[in-house]
Amino acid sequence: EFSVIGCNLSHSELDGLDPRRVDLTGVQICAWQQEQLLEQLGLIVMPD
Repeated sequence: EFSVIGCNLSHSELDGLDPRRVDLTGVQICAWQQEQLLEQLGLIVMPD
């Protein structure tokens, strides 16, 4: 097991990371990475 609490994951590939199983408290990501995480929850992000 590993911990990413407080890590800077900006510009990292997040495919396969399940936000329901990993504590992402304080984790930093880029705006484009939100889509990768939210897709794991069944959400589809649409452009503004």
